[in-house]
Order: sequence, then C-alpha cells, then structure tokens
Amino acid sequence: MGNLLRAGILFLFLSILLPQLHAQQLNDYRSSTSGNWASASTWERFDGADWVTATAAPTSFDGAITIQNTHTVTVAATASADQITVESGGILALSSTLSLSDGAGTDLLIQGNFNWNSGTLGGVGTIEVANGGVFSLLTTSTKTIRSTLTNNGTIDWQDGILNSSVAIQLINNQTFNISGNNTLGGAGSQLSVVNNGTINKTSTGITECSPGGPFSNNGTLNFNAGIFRVSGNNSWVNAGNLNHDGGSFEFAVSSGSFFNFAGSAIGGTGTFKINSGTLELNSN
Repeated sequence: MGNLLRAGILFLFLSILLPQLHAQQLNDYRSSTSGNWASASTWERFDGADWVTATAAPTSFDGAITIQNTHTVTVAATASADQITVESGGILALSSTLSLSDGAGTDLLIQGNFNWNSGTLGGVGTIEVANGGVFSLLTTSTKTIRSTLTNNGTIDWQDGILNSSVAIQLINNQTFNISGNNTLGGAGSQLSVVNNGTINKTSTGITECSPGGPFSNNGTLNFNAGIFRVSGNNSWVNAGNLNHDGGSFEFAVSSGSFFNFAGSAIGGTGTFKINSGTLELNSN
C-alpha cells in the first residue's frame, strides 16, 4: 500500500512538473522590453536552461516567439517569423513586411493587440485573432495580406485599403467593425470572405467591397450608416441577416450574382439596391 501511495505522489509531481519543463524549448524567444523587432535588446532567448539576453532578433529559423504583456514590439523593417503569440496586454505593430512561415499550429496568434499601420503581412502561415484579441487596421496606407485570417475576437477596420494578390480567406467568427471609408480588395484581389459573426458598418461614407472571391454571409451585417457597396467581379451568398439601420447596401458588380437563401432576412430602415448583376431570391 505504501508503494502505491508513493507511486501516486510521484505521478502527481511529474504531471505538474513536466508541462513546466516543456513550456519553452531551445531558441524560443520572448520580448524583454518594448522596442523594435530588429533590435536584439528587445528580446530574450531560451538557451535550453535559462532565459538569456538575445544577441540577435528572432527569425523563422528560431522557435516560438512571444510578445509579453505590457510590451509593444514594432516591425519597422522586413522580418520573417513563425509561431508568434501576442499575449493579452501585449502589442505587435506593423509598418513594414512580416513574413509568416508555416510551422506547427497557428503562425500568428493574437491574444492582445495587433496594430497594422502599413506594409505586408503573411505568407504560407496562418493568422488567428483569439477571443479577447484585437486586430486593428490603421492609417490610409494600402495593406496587403497574404495569409488566411480567422477572427475569433475583434477586427477594427478604421482606414486603408485591404487587398491580397493570393487566394486566401478572411473568416469572421465574432465582431468586425468598419468605422472608416475603405476598400476591401480591388484590382487583382483574390480574397474570399466568410462571415459567421457580426459585421458593423458605422462610417457615413462608402465602404467598397470588391474582394475578388465570393462573399458568404452566414451571420449578421448591420448597416448603421453610409453605403456598403459590392463591386467588381463578385458573387454574394446570403444565408444570414442584412439589417439596415439607416445605412444602405448596394450590389453593383461587373459580373456576379446575389443569392439570398430561404430563411435569411433582409430588413430594417434603409436602402437595398441591385444596380447590376443577377438577383436570385430563394424565399417563402
């Protein structure tokens, strides 16, 4: 009986200790202070036993990279990375090019804040905004995304064109706020949009939606102000709700169709207009 008790205590001890021993791996990086990504003084590196002062900035050839709580790390020059986690309370700001390699798991996980001022984001890796995370598109600069983005938190699109020349998806599962007058897509765009959550347009001007790929709405779009205009070569599939609360929706494509599935809803106070393209209403 004594041996069984000792074995049980040893198992419990190991079950607590082993996850801590494997919490970091050789050549993992974490921020030690706020600063530029390219500066070695911004980082600490795990040498297999302890966290030590880094002698170089992390790249995609290193291990996991963590932006810690209270730290702001700015990518002001071209960088490459993999397995980045922005912790709650941490900020990763982009004003250049951040290339994402495709390692195990999510290649950029945003639990805190991602502030995109300008430049290019992505590559063969994937991006996820976690519950509680915020992905902000700031300034009037054109921003190019090259990785599929899944939003389980909040996207705040305040300004600037968002485009992609590669076939990727923008998947919204939670909240997507549009507070500026912007263009999603444009010439040569290959974005596909899937909305399973809520999109809120509050800006009074025109938001142009020309992703290049299809737009599938399974959630809710609230048009609270201005005009949400779908243009370009685009098809729209509505299996959710389009709520007009003083704002307007315009379908003005050069080629494409608007399909409205049975059980979905288009209503509220505003304007729903088909300027061009094909309208197919599958309703009771």
